Amino acid sequence: MFSEMIGWAVDEGADMLIGETFYYAEEAFKALEVMKKANLPTVLTISPMGENKMRDGMSVVDTCKELEQRGADVVGLNCFRGPATMLPFLKEIRKAVKCHVGALPIPYRTNEKFPTFFNLPDRDDCGCPSPHGRTFPTALDPHFCNRYEIGQFAKWSNILGIHILVFVVVLTQC
Repeated sequence: MFSEMIGWAVDEGADMLIGETFYYAEEAFKALEVMKKANLPTVLTISPMGENKMRDGMSVVDTCKELEQRGADVVGLNCFRGPATMLPFLKEIRKAVKCHVGALPIPYRTNEKFPTFFNLPDRDDCGCPSPHGRTFPTALDPHFCNRYEIGQFAKWSNILGIHILVFVVVLTQC
């Protein structure tokens, strides 16, 4: 599957390859192995779930270190986590690797109790209508970060030397 997707990207003249949203370290390693054969710059970002580790048990930092050792040009985290629950990992990753670090948070107010946006509870029991009985995927609006929170995340990322920032907004159709 990776070979086919990367082949399409190369055939269409891609300048770089991005692999993202990996929950399993081994899957990220396999994707990188195939990507490196294309001789293009590679970005690999992982998405640890609420357990704060990869699904196959490897730590987030060790996964990024291993991706760097295997040749990734950029490592980091993408989506699932908001600025508050992504920044602690970014600090550790930045210390552990020499390559570029990327950060692609979702602009939601995740927290230590709810580190990903998948299970954010209804704020203050507002009783907001949601056909799913939970905020994800279509009733997340009350959890949006404001411009000042996003600005502070960008400032802290810059201080850490993380200059690849993309904010991911999830849009779903009801």
